[in-house]
Parts: sequence; C-alpha cells; structure tokens
Amino acid sequence: MFADPRVRVMITDQTIFTTDNPDRYPPDLDTLVKGVSVLPVTVGGLGRRGNLNYTATQAATEESTIPKTKVYLRQIPIDPITGKADWDFRSCYDAVDSTSWGGENIFDVHSKSGGKALNGEKYSDW
Repeated sequence: MFADPRVRVMITDQTIFTTDNPDRYPPDLDTLVKGVSVLPVTVGGLGRRGNLNYTATQAATEESTIPKTKVYLRQIPIDPITGKADWDFRSCYDAVDSTSWGGENIFDVHSKSGGKALNGEKYSDW
C-alpha cells in the first residue's frame, strides 16, 4: 500500500468521511470551523518525522491513542461584497446553473450579492 508522506493525520471523526459522503466534501462550513477528530499517522518504520531512532512503535503508543481536533477554518469568512458571513453553496450533485443548494455537501462557495463587477459579470458567478 502506498503511503503519502504529506499526510500527517488520519481523520477519525466520521462527520466528513462516511459511507453517505463518498465524495469527501464537508457537509457544511460549520464542520470546517468546529474541526474534526484526528489521530497522528506514523509512516512505516521511520517513526516521527523520519527519525530512525524514534520507532513507529514508540510513536503509536505515545501519540496514536490521543485524538486531536484539526480545524480547517478559524471562522466563516466575511463576504467582501456583502459584508456578511453569509454565502451561497453548491453541492457536487447540483447543476452548474442551479440557483439552489441541494444540501448534500459543500463543493462550491460564492457570494450572495446580486451586484455586477465592472466587466458586467455577477459577483455570484465568481
């Protein structure tokens, strides 16, 4: 099995990675703010950060049993156009031109503003 060296944690919280969410997109923005439970991953026999003197067995007993919370957003960002932390979403199952969110997951986030940019494009299309 190929191990990606960039992956440092294994997500144990089944909020995002469930059988109901095979696409692996977050169900809502609040999940990214609250965070998900993770466990440190030890890679092969290299132990922590490639230190050959620190074995994977030591790392497994010290760190792997202690879940931590990984947070992806500190807060829901403010829409610079509307000045509010209120966004329109699109699910990966919604049509490109859909005007409503299906609610399955968050695939795309865009402004709720009805205004237009100088080039005539709607801000909500960005």
